[in-house]
Parts: sequence; C-alpha cells; structure tokens
Amino acid sequence: MATLTAQTKLTVSDIVADAIALDISMTPTVIAGGITSKNLTSARATGSALTIVEETYYSEGTTIYLRNMSASETMYVELTAGTTHLCLKALTWAVFPWTAATDIKVYSTNSTEVPTIEVGIFSAA
Repeated sequence: MATLTAQTKLTVSDIVADAIALDISMTPTVIAGGITSKNLTSARATGSALTIVEETYYSEGTTIYLRNMSASETMYVELTAGTTHLCLKALTWAVFPWTAATDIKVYSTNSTEVPTIEVGIFSAA
C-alpha cells in the first residue's frame, strides 16, 4: 500500500484586515493508481463529453487528480450525467475524493484546439 499526499497552502495578506493562512492536507491510503493523458478529440459539447474514468472499475474513496494541459482552453467536468460540476481553466488542476457513483466525463467547446487532460486515479484501500 502507498500513501498519496495532496496539500494545498494559501496565504493572503494586504487584502483584508486580518491575514489568512490556510494549510490543508489529505493523505488517503491507496492500493493502486497512476496518471495518464487523454485528448479531447471529439468532446466538443456536453452531449459529446468524453468518459475519462468509468465508475464500474472503482469504489468509494478513490482519489481523482485532473489537470488541464492546454495553455488556452477551458474544460468542463461532469460528475453526474449532463451536469457540469468543475470548470478547469487553462493550466489548472483539481484533486478530490470521488464516490465512484457515476462516470467522470470531460468536454470543451473550442473548435480549433484538441486539448489534453491529465488524469490520475488512485484507488482506496
């Protein structure tokens, strides 16, 4: 078994009277996982979203990592069929626990670029 560590640090000053310091980590135990890339060749609108993770193969507690590799394209992530839950702007990423209740799908609306998404799947113990 391995431990996956995802950490987010946020420090804000000079915007509000009190400075903000946030440091959050999640360290789930995982038994399998890896990172791959997928091109969104045909996923141009919500009706043609590309399935990037199939719920059939995973269980609740799986950790998902998504990274938009495009320098200009926005990607939209569906965690339930037909509903956009995440918007990944160019070169942004997300890490989140997933219940594996439905497939994860992604689409973009740009017709000139074929963007790539990096997908990491780490199965819970």
